[in-house]
Amino acid sequence: MNTRGAHALKMSAWVLFQLAHLNPLSDSSAKRAHMPTNKIYIPPSVILEFEGPGDTMGEGFIVFDLETTCDRGGKIPRFEQEIIEIGAVIWDQEANGVIDSFQNFVRPMIHPELSDYCLSLTGIKQRQVDRAQSIEEAMIKFATWFGQYRGFTFTSWGDFDIEMVTLENNRYGIEVDFQPQLNLKNRAKNSLKLNKSPGLRDALKYFGHDFDGKHHRALDDAENIAKLIPFLCYSENQ
Repeated sequence: MNTRGAHALKMSAWVLFQLAHLNPLSDSSAKRAHMPTNKIYIPPSVILEFEGPGDTMGEGFIVFDLETTCDRGGKIPRFEQEIIEIGAVIWDQEANGVIDSFQNFVRPMIHPELSDYCLSLTGIKQRQVDRAQSIEEAMIKFATWFGQYRGFTFTSWGDFDIEMVTLENNRYGIEVDFQPQLNLKNRAKNSLKLNKSPGLRDALKYFGHDFDGKHHRALDDAENIAKLIPFLCYSENQ
């Protein structure tokens, strides 16, 4: 059996374990799930701090990005934001590039109608989230997909995405593990010896790349973040 086949078998057992341990909400908990709290609990996490090129401790990266409900001037508080789109790609070390991708819309419950600002910023249409899966269903689908890639490290551009996953998981009692993880934005700041973290477009430009697609669409953002992995995680010229 080849390595990928072995991973698939491991994935099946792992995903079944994850699904078996999802915590169903009681009636009272289900009601509370849609009542936002003003506190976000971020549990201790495994944050990878790589010392040099090539020491990435895995076979590649699960690069993911999220889009969420939003409005101008913070009209939707941080603790009421909800995931409306998940986008991800698999960056494989052996292939030295992207080998798979994932995209899924999510139906928001606290603020089901997207603001004009959110519609304009993301380009996501109201009908796309109206017809979408719940966050519980979307997370199970996402976990089933990335479960094929055991030994890969989750990475995102900044802390926002992993904090949103934690917020939604806590809100609905979902148990999906996103560890270990790497904040590639911090990695860029440290590697380039900058005083502050760069924007994604600026980081791409530094390494001679343009942003392809639409910014603030989850899959497009994930694909562009993945372009930076060879430079920030494997290059000898960091």
